[in-house]
This record gives sequence, structure tokens and C-alpha cells, in this order.
Amino acid sequence: MKVMVIHHGDEAGKALVERVKRTGVEVVEQAPRWPQFFHAIHIPPTPGEFRRDDAEKPEIVVVECSTDPSVGREVGGYIGETGFTRHIPVYLVDHPEDELYKAKRRAPNAHLVTSSELEKILNEKVNAAD
Repeated sequence: MKVMVIHHGDEAGKALVERVKRTGVEVVEQAPRWPQFFHAIHIPPTPGEFRRDDAEKPEIVVVECSTDPSVGREVGGYIGETGFTRHIPVYLVDHPEDELYKAKRRAPNAHLVTSSELEKILNEKVNAAD
């Protein structure tokens, strides 16, 4: 299983990547910069342009939100609403609880979880795939 972890490259992001790796999934890291994070998931099929093979796409997208929740919400919202990527589950991780209403408004399709909850979810998915 391939999981894309979108983070700012700080300690919180690195810690999340390590937690996700411990579950046994393949991790791809990406910075939350437009359009790089989107093109890391999907390259639009325009004439003469490279098409991303489905095997290269992540099955799950994880967005670290404790560092900059507003950026995390935008990334999660965009991935969850765009036709090419809305089928991919998005997890907003460690989003501040006092701003959960903002996350639910901007990224209604995203799952709001703690890093511990995410680790449990990924372990279950890995075990179910075996």
C-alpha cells in the first residue's frame, strides 16, 4: 500500500512519516505546495504529456495539520473535491480541536484523526490486505 504524507518538513512532519512507515506501508513524502502536491498524485492527461501510471498513485493521502492547519485544510479540501483525486481517502492528522469546524467546512470528505488513530487505521488496512 502506498501512502502519501504531505507535510512541511519540520519535526511534526518527520515524526508523522516515521509513525506511518512503522505500519509497513510504502511512504511518499510531499510538501504542501501547489501544484506539486496535486501533480504528485495526478498529472492531467493532456496531449503529449506524461500520464501517471495508476500503480504510482497513492492509495491514501495523509496531511499533517498541527504545523499549519489552514494549509492542511486547503490541501485536504482540494484533493477531496477534485474529480481526479476525490476517490482517494484523505486523513487530516493532528488538526487543532478548536478549529475542527473549519476543517469540516473546507474539507468535508476528509477524515479528522490523531496520529495514534491513523497508525491504528493503517495497521488494520495492512493486516486486512495480507
